[in-house]
Amino acid sequence: STGVVVSKSSETRSKRLSVQAALNAAGIATAAESKWVINPERSYFLQKWDIITMLALCWVAVVVPVHVAMLDTNVDLFFMLSTGIDFIFLADLFLQFFIMYPKRTNFGYALESSHSNIVKHYVKTWLLVDIVSILPVDLVGLLTEDTDVKSMRAVKIIRLLRLLKLARLARAQR
Repeated sequence: STGVVVSKSSETRSKRLSVQAALNAAGIATAAESKWVINPERSYFLQKWDIITMLALCWVAVVVPVHVAMLDTNVDLFFMLSTGIDFIFLADLFLQFFIMYPKRTNFGYALESSHSNIVKHYVKTWLLVDIVSILPVDLVGLLTEDTDVKSMRAVKIIRLLRLLKLARLARAQR
């Protein structure tokens, strides 16, 4: 009978890398490095969260331009809904500090799982846009009771920066 006997010497075994070591050598990080990161490809919560943010962005795309062009700020149903949308975007801002992002490697793309790298990337790319887009211009106008602030359409247009999130979501293709 012809059988193949494979013998593994201790020298051969010592030169092999573990899966984790091979991934690290290839520049690919894994989520095991931090329990504080969210893998967008595996997170059921993030799939539902993306639906919520898309609905909020649809509100911004359709309703906010009309409000900016035609209406003054008053405490009404529209104001309450807009404040709720503000809180959705504020929560999304904080969530972005924990979501893995695609990073180019020598072998294609891999999700960055280092929490410190995720934070640095977000701070360098989208944080400023997200902060400016959630500024509560209407609330400031109401609290100060200043008619100039209430009617400053140019300042309210800043709220439309939220539409840039559509580009980010489309690019991320979670």
